[in-house]
Amino acid sequence: LLYYMRGEPTPVRAWRSGPLPLDHYELTRPFSDATETPVLLVSLREDRARITSRFANAETMSDERLPAGLGTPRPVRYIRLDGWRGN
Repeated sequence: LLYYMRGEPTPVRAWRSGPLPLDHYELTRPFSDATETPVLLVSLREDRARITSRFANAETMSDERLPAGLGTPRPVRYIRLDGWRGN
């Protein structure tokens, strides 16, 4: 998502999965206490609770199955998050 939206004015943030960044995007565009909410979580993972539990409100907007090359379509969930509670 960060790659495909690189020229868009909409801010895109990466969720840091641990205390240290794992990749370029977690280092240069991390979600932080300064990030304005609401935000849209775009998730390929089944376990979203480690992220959604940190917000007062989590509303699933849509579930999609997106093409992933020649393989099986990839499930993607879009969740509106608001009310950041912090780490």
